[in-house]
Amino acid sequence: MQENRISKIERATGRSMADLMSFLAITPVLIEHIGMPDDDTMIAKESRRRKEILAGAPLSEAEHLHHRLSVEFETRLNALDNGYIYIVADFTRDDLSSPEAIAGTINGRYAKYAPPDDPGRISEETAIDLHESEASFCTQLMPLDFDDDLMHPTRLVIPEMISLSLEENISDRILAPFSVCPLIPHEVFCRLSLHHEGSGHGTDENFIQHFRHDAANDELRADIASLIGTIRDTGDFAAAKTCIFARDLAALRTTAFEGKTTHDTTKYAIGPELRRAFNRISKTPDIRNLCDRGIIALTDQVFSSLKFDKGSYSARQSALRNAWKLICDTKNGSRDTLERLAPERLASATDILENCMEAHGFFFTPEAPRPKPATPAPRPW
Repeated sequence: MQENRISKIERATGRSMADLMSFLAITPVLIEHIGMPDDDTMIAKESRRRKEILAGAPLSEAEHLHHRLSVEFETRLNALDNGYIYIVADFTRDDLSSPEAIAGTINGRYAKYAPPDDPGRISEETAIDLHESEASFCTQLMPLDFDDDLMHPTRLVIPEMISLSLEENISDRILAPFSVCPLIPHEVFCRLSLHHEGSGHGTDENFIQHFRHDAANDELRADIASLIGTIRDTGDFAAAKTCIFARDLAALRTTAFEGKTTHDTTKYAIGPELRRAFNRISKTPDIRNLCDRGIIALTDQVFSSLKFDKGSYSARQSALRNAWKLICDTKNGSRDTLERLAPERLASATDILENCMEAHGFFFTPEAPRPKPATPAPRPW
């Protein structure tokens, strides 16, 4: 490699060439032991447990927590009074096992929040689609509206499955075929998820757009809402690490598993933006005193300066692909990608790898003990 190129690489990456080569030599650990979750097995397990609960089985501590948070978030989201009706599924009381049951659950809760003379009832076709797609087994935000025979725009929030442990949930996110140390309390994890779907996607008027970079912006805004809402509720600033590090590792490990970068993966490669968001959030005075509308307002303020455009999204996808190729080259004893990339693009790829190495240490070789739930208790809303 020419001396002039070496000096440019060292300036761009902030590492000597010897340090860079030593760093790249350890990066293959990032894509070891990758395992995709067995969705069919998880859904079967979840379905059995929901049937047991609806038949009267006693609830576990985690299931009591699920019920309490579902009620809390449905109440809080509807109190925003922002033009949407919010329904947060509660698997301890809602029967979602058939099209008829789904329709009954949605219609009953819709009627609770809609005007008294609102004739809206979810269409039979939509109920069948929700059942056949197994929508209630995937944590998500589902917009429902006039096309579904509901007169009022409605947001259906599907929380995390109740049969999965905290360790299983986090392991699945980072494609680990074994349990990892979660480092956060179960309630904090559930709040991160519910704020992502409800406070994030659920308040996003532009949710589900047509351009590829819009999907990344959907997830970025929702994650920012998740961080702000959870810190506001619990005071647990450490929870941000779990969210950010999971995004970093999942994007790289999914790329390695699939053997290519895809838009479904790149839209979650938002760790660098979340780090910058957290730096701003952590400096927000009196964040514990935010009302729920304040959570949304701060989310939009932070998001507005970080959102992707077409160019920055394409650059992120290239950096992710190049990071994966650098690992592959290292495993194969090659330097093709290292020698091919422009120094600035090489620096972007190694930045991703550095973030992922930090994330790998957090999940797989944690040094800190699991923290106790944060105090004081959240201020009532």
